[in-house]
Parts: sequence; C-alpha cells; structure tokens
Amino acid sequence: MVIEENYYNLQKRLESTNWMFGESVTLEIPPYKYTEGEEISDDDEMIRRLIQEYNRVVNLYKKTGSFWDEWTETEKKDIHEALINQDFHAVKNLLRNPSQNQLFLGFDWNHKTFNRDAKNKDEAAFGWLHNHSLSYEELLARLIYDGLMLFAADCGVVRTEYPEKGIDFIRKEKCVDVNSIISGIKNAIGIDFDFPNPFKDEFGIIINGGVISYRAIQSLFQAYRLNQFIMYYGLGKKVLEIGGGLGRTAYYASKMYGMDYTIVDIPITNVAQGYYLGLTLGNDLVAFNKEKNYHDKIKILSASSLDEITEQYDVIINCDSITEFDWSTQNKYWEFIANHSMWFFSINHEGNSHTVRDLYADDFSVDKYWRQQYTLRRGYVEEIIKFKG
Repeated sequence: MVIEENYYNLQKRLESTNWMFGESVTLEIPPYKYTEGEEISDDDEMIRRLIQEYNRVVNLYKKTGSFWDEWTETEKKDIHEALINQDFHAVKNLLRNPSQNQLFLGFDWNHKTFNRDAKNKDEAAFGWLHNHSLSYEELLARLIYDGLMLFAADCGVVRTEYPEKGIDFIRKEKCVDVNSIISGIKNAIGIDFDFPNPFKDEFGIIINGGVISYRAIQSLFQAYRLNQFIMYYGLGKKVLEIGGGLGRTAYYASKMYGMDYTIVDIPITNVAQGYYLGLTLGNDLVAFNKEKNYHDKIKILSASSLDEITEQYDVIINCDSITEFDWSTQNKYWEFIANHSMWFFSINHEGNSHTVRDLYADDFSVDKYWRQQYTLRRGYVEEIIKFKG
C-alpha cells in the first residue's frame, strides 16, 4: 500500500524527533508561513514607559549567574544598551522587529536565529539529527499541529488516538482542517479566543486571519488549564506568574478568564512583555511597578521587586523556567511562593540538575501535591502543590 510505505519512510526521516509528538504524525505537512506583521503606529507612549521603567529597575536587579543574565549582556546587548542610553528610535526599531535581534531568545521563536532568512536555523534547532533531512519549518509546523490536536483531544473535540489499535493510515494521510478544530475547541470550552500576530516573521501554521505559533498554542492551553484548576478548587483569580515569557499566558488568562494577573521576571524580558501586551491588549491595560491606576491591569514587575511584594495571591504559576535558575535562586523563589500563596501550579520539564519536585519533596510546609504528564509537550510535568494553612 503506497500510503503505508510513504508513512514508514516519513517515520525514518523524523528519526528521534518522533518522541516529541503526542500523537502519530500525518503524511501531509500542515500548511505554514511567516507572518508579514501588522502596521504599528501607536507605540510611542509604551516605548517611553519601557525605557523609563528599565532604567529604574535594571541597576536594582541582582544577577543570579544564570544564562538569562548572561544573555542580557551578550545576545541581547543591543536592546540593553539602547534602553540604557535612552535611544528612543533604536529601541523602537528593535521592539518592532524582533526577528532582527535576540530580544525574544529563550521564550519565543521569533528572533534572529530563526527568522525566515536565517541560514543555520536547522542546525541551531536540532543539530543532533543524524540525517539532516528534516527542516526547521517542517518540524515546528508538525509540533504546532500536534499541540492543537492534543488540545482538541483534551477537551473532547476529537478522539484521543489509540496506538494499540495500530495506525489508521487513511486518517493520517491528510491534516484535519485546523479552522474547524479551533471552532470545535471554542465551542467545547465555551469561550472565544484569538491568535494575535503583531510582528513580522512570526512562524506558524496557517489559520483564517493569520497563524498559530508554537508558543501561542502552549500559552492558550496553559491559561485554559489554569482556569480549570481555579474552578475545580473554588479559588479566586488573583494570579502571579514567575517568568512570563512574552506574556502570552497572561494575555489569555486576562482576556478570556478575567484573571487579575501579575508577572515577575528579569528586566530585559519585562520589556518584551510590556511591549507585546501593550500592542495586543492596549497600553492602558498594562502597568509597571505600581504606576497610576495599578489595579485592574496586568502588572509587570521586575524580579528586583520580589522582596517588596506584600500581597497574597490565590495561585502562583510557573511554566518552563524555574528549574533553569541556579539552586539558590530556585530556593529563593520557593520561599516566596510559600509565603505568598496557598497554591503553586507548575509546568516544567525534569531535564535540568534540579526539578520542581526537589523543592517540595521534603518540605514540611507542603500539605499535598499532584503530578501528571503535561498534555501538550512530552517531557513536561504538571504539578499542583498546596501548602499548609
């Protein structure tokens, strides 16, 4: 059978990337593209605020010795220096064109290493492949599609694949229409959502009106899962996220579920978060370190402010970062979490020197915990930790 033969040839070409998928892949590659971006014309106010805020907090921030701090002075040196020098036009150009610099490096795919013209992105993304027959675009498109289908299966829009029955080669010849899957997810969870693409060169699989990028589908699901957790335990919606990436999870949690959301992160990443959320939600819905009308907005705080935070939160969340800190910094954040919330929600992998479980396994202040495999990304674990009252 030709389909079957072609499918097994695809499996050989995928090599060890096969383990990264939650379901078996389709023969068809999901249609993908790089975005052309939107016309940005109303960002001057936010840029001025970002420059002012960065210069206020950057010297207060105590470096931890992690690669995140190193990157501020190496990979992200151009944006760091433009901010320090208060070079408005240079900052504007860098923020509007993230694919031409490394500001998003480490938390989003739209940066210089992986823009449409990058020459070595296949090697940078997965140089460990032996046959080098898989492109960066193909792998990422397949992973985005895989995440979307896993999300759909999680909320009952499609059936969960049953591998013991064998591969349905006819079903796996073509991709399912992604727009119908998105509509199904919206109906299943009972709420509308979108995928804003304000920047040029954001890579994703094609949908009506734009693309779904890898981080967007992850963040949408994280906000959905966070809301499920809050609703199940009858918690309030005052949330603090440690390490917020580009701010995508904050975007969905705030817009879809009305969460009172705060992000704590390093100063250079705060800049990316403030700019992205200003573009997608509006400048008036983003606040830095107790600006005027601080409440009813997404709050973006520098990690230098951690010791000044006195508020309590219904939930503290961290996705894909706390285990990347050095051990002393992890413990500092763990102490902060225990003192500022009864609940901690974590989505992290266990490939670093220390795991989230290392933080709570012998902690007598922990009342109970739950662990399960994270649905959308193999190798990641969802953990819910409840502290004693």
